[in-house]
Amino acid sequence: MTGEPGEEDARSAALLIRVWSEPGSPGTLRARLLGGDPPGAGDSWSTAVGDTAIAREVLRWLEHVRSGGAVQPAPDRADLAAPEVPPLVDTGWLADRLGDPGLAVIEVGAGPAAEPERLPLSVRLDWFADLQQPDRRAFLDAPRFAATVDALGIGAGTHVVLLGGPGGTLAASAYWCFAYHGHRRLSLLDGGRDRWVAEGRPVTPAPAARRPTTGYRPGPGRRDILVTRDQLLAGLVDAPPGTVLVDCRSAGEYAGRPDRPYDQPVDRHRMAGHIPGARNLPVEELVGPDGRLLPEPGLRAACDRLGLSPTDHVVVYCGVADRSALVWFALHELLRWPDVACYLGAWSEYGSLTDVPVES
Repeated sequence: MTGEPGEEDARSAALLIRVWSEPGSPGTLRARLLGGDPPGAGDSWSTAVGDTAIAREVLRWLEHVRSGGAVQPAPDRADLAAPEVPPLVDTGWLADRLGDPGLAVIEVGAGPAAEPERLPLSVRLDWFADLQQPDRRAFLDAPRFAATVDALGIGAGTHVVLLGGPGGTLAASAYWCFAYHGHRRLSLLDGGRDRWVAEGRPVTPAPAARRPTTGYRPGPGRRDILVTRDQLLAGLVDAPPGTVLVDCRSAGEYAGRPDRPYDQPVDRHRMAGHIPGARNLPVEELVGPDGRLLPEPGLRAACDRLGLSPTDHVVVYCGVADRSALVWFALHELLRWPDVACYLGAWSEYGSLTDVPVES
């Protein structure tokens, strides 16, 4: 990538990608990215398995070059060459693997735990206290994320399984946060805690203790799955051709009839309604009566009803980036749509902005 001639910040770098499939798995692509300048220098940037992982590594390399950093050899991370893990696992899968030293089970809740018991060998994350910045409304930045993950005893190669309460939206939001910071081995427990308990599987009152680690290194931040306020206002409002805005809140919220007041009537900060051009896909439409996500044909049918296509640039949002995270997970991680991003500011930000258009 090279700037225009004469630019002081012009940069160039070379990337060689070797892609192959193995005889026993012809449908799964593997790739080794060799970054170097001059071309052919042979420094290994990363190894990736699967179409999505390869695309992520190419984007990560481009972002690294764009930011002005020289392409460095791949860090010594166990997960770079590790096989992909399923993004969605069921309770039987997890029950068979509890106690695996390479597995970390994390229950995600909001505020103090309502239940005195949790899944065996699991640890708990508070979506408010542990995943949000203490001084602003945002997910943890890279240093704080690294400190949180180290405190949980999670290494780069640890397979993290996240679960939550009804709907699984907070667990999906935590999944997005881990994915944004570059953790590759991630899964969501289908049906969450409620499904586990309904099946009579064991819970324990004793909190799990994982030995803390040190040295976790997050990635540079996956800009391919994030849309900021500035990006939204610069060209995504009204959903220009090729872009689809998806409002994942309830039909009432979308129509400007929220179930409860956003703020006190004498000090109302947020407008009611939706971003112009957005289509409404309530997250509940992707979840079955048993609390599990719909099978892939059901997810595709819901997308078809809304006129969504895997070739679209899809931007999802909700109220506070929890419900939209589950829709992002369904489209990006399960259906493998390549271009799905979360507007992280969500309606709590957009509806509070001065002089922006709102539809209801």
